[in-house]
Amino acid sequence: MVVPELGHRMSAYIEAGKNRSLHRLAKDSGVSYITCRRIIQGEVNTVALENAIALLTAMGETDSSSIFALVEAWYPEGGRIIREFNEKIQGRQCARQDLTDMIADFAVWLTVCLAERPAGVKRDHLVEILGKKTAESAIKKLDEVEVVEDRGTMIELKDKDFATSGNPEFILNEIAHMTKVYEVARRSQPGHLLSSVVTGLNQSGLERLRAVLKQAAMDVAEIASNSRYKGEQVAFCGLISGTIMSDEVSQ
Repeated sequence: MVVPELGHRMSAYIEAGKNRSLHRLAKDSGVSYITCRRIIQGEVNTVALENAIALLTAMGETDSSSIFALVEAWYPEGGRIIREFNEKIQGRQCARQDLTDMIADFAVWLTVCLAERPAGVKRDHLVEILGKKTAESAIKKLDEVEVVEDRGTMIELKDKDFATSGNPEFILNEIAHMTKVYEVARRSQPGHLLSSVVTGLNQSGLERLRAVLKQAAMDVAEIASNSRYKGEQVAFCGLISGTIMSDEVSQ
């Protein structure tokens, strides 16, 4: 039963997201593309335990009770697997929350941004930008929650998903940091844009505004996830819009 059930979950996961694909799932899980394809197409009779766990984790499965029940049903040694899976999920959740809490620190945010590049960032470069004490403190904080890989001379991001969080607090802190590093003199160059508007809108206008910005956000996400555009220049983009009600404003 493991193959059709897992294959169904994989198909549903891919279909639920515009930027998801079998190639991306294979890369995120560490399971070969051929194996993933054969699971979805039902061309195999069994799935290695390690591959099943890796795929479930990559798909963001965090409902412990239901996932643990599946693992127990799929594999005789369910007890041991349940403990290992629970530890892995809890570790990822704690690391994500720790990073959300830490990202308010500009040095931590900048370290994550630079380490997200394919080749990572040189330790000496961080020291040059932030100063030795601040740079080493940021590296230590991120290393302790296993967000970055400290390779001595190079610092690399372990999980690229950490650089793009859906947490509102994380995003607001990121946008605040972006304003600090934005170079106005370069606003006409590729990758640079600066624009703002404040105006009165009716409900139709608000809905249109949200639709336009939502599509822009999806387009940006597609560019960011496309291997064709990967490179060493660290680009940042933040989208924010909202309304101000007179009774919500305080001095």
